[in-house]
Amino acid sequence: FATEGTRYFCCVVGDSCHSNSKLTVNATPEGATPKTQGKKNFVITTGADCEKAAIIGKVKNKTLKTCYSICCKNRDCQGFSHIASKNKCTLFGEPTQPTERVGGFACGWRIYQDEARAEDMSLNDYITVNVWLTTDSTAGGMALIKLYLYDNMLADAPASLVTEQEIDVPAKATGRPLRVILPIDSSITQLGKTYSEMADGAYYITIDSSSYSSGLIEVSGPEFDISPRDKVSILLKSN
Repeated sequence: FATEGTRYFCCVVGDSCHSNSKLTVNATPEGATPKTQGKKNFVITTGADCEKAAIIGKVKNKTLKTCYSICCKNRDCQGFSHIASKNKCTLFGEPTQPTERVGGFACGWRIYQDEARAEDMSLNDYITVNVWLTTDSTAGGMALIKLYLYDNMLADAPASLVTEQEIDVPAKATGRPLRVILPIDSSITQLGKTYSEMADGAYYITIDSSSYSSGLIEVSGPEFDISPRDKVSILLKSN
């Protein structure tokens, strides 16, 4: 474990310590900007608590940096929360992410290459998608998730593709969803206007499996009227 200014480098067990394990931390409440070239990355947001998740450990008298290091080196640790006033660290065995703003708290969570591909993704420029399988599904499979930008005031105008990402939905998604982070490129436009310039801008998400042999079917249908930082759930079924 080494530091360089505000950048933390994580040595995960079995890996070497190199730039592919880079973490960039911003000490402001607005959070952090992750670099996602590597296989394993962490993002830390200060001034926010974490969503509730299964706890795998609690450690006292530890700084935020030490808390991060402990979680980073534990393959089962998917995230952690830290309370500065108590130097208390809680480790989570399930994916988590920041929730309400709370002074003196910090939330760190692990992201993977297939969950975040943006080179400089800000915390305000992504959408979280939880992909579930119906309980009667017997198998997972490959699919393509697509994010589109559109203006509700321009009903007849074609939507603009923002990003698309190939996903591999595991069979266990019947009880635990596959979490996908879709980065938003704020420069994408529809008829020359970005999301922030639109009268009533929004995003929508679809999943396409027609190019794969998985036979997955989208049960819940496309999700519309999505805003940055929203969390949506999509339900799939295997044939």
